[in-house]
Amino acid sequence: MPRWTTNCGLLKRWLSANAMLIVRAGGIDWQRLEAQAVTRHFSLRLRETLWYLSTVMGASIPAEALARVASLFISFRERFEYRVKIRTPGVLGELPTYRCNYLRARRGGVLQLLGFARYLQMAWGLESLRHVPGRAWTLAAQRLKTRLRVRPRPQVSPS
Repeated sequence: MPRWTTNCGLLKRWLSANAMLIVRAGGIDWQRLEAQAVTRHFSLRLRETLWYLSTVMGASIPAEALARVASLFISFRERFEYRVKIRTPGVLGELPTYRCNYLRARRGGVLQLLGFARYLQMAWGLESLRHVPGRAWTLAAQRLKTRLRVRPRPQVSPS
């Protein structure tokens, strides 16, 4: 079972409801949807989404479409990106997500000249590129401090 089905927030419920409306309306070109997923490296997300819609939401998705999507090759990079997107942020926070977003945007040619540091500058709303390392360090230190907070141990009464 996909992890996001157990951690379904308001946005995911809204997206699921919209997807159900589209499926119920019919007229989906399943082969084109599959081709677009392959082209855009969304095969794993499509597979998980269709599984969720058919199994959890009861959507009527053709068995042939489910079987074809289930048999698609999924690259290491796509599996890694999917894991990054569904994980609970750790000490690195959203940095891995930013990296995946940057690589995806770059693949499309949008950020060919900018580089990851400039991407972070834009994402974090920083005035200058020279502020990126400091911001990254500050965010990491804050997360580490939060994780390292020691909870007081319960007092053991002497026997």
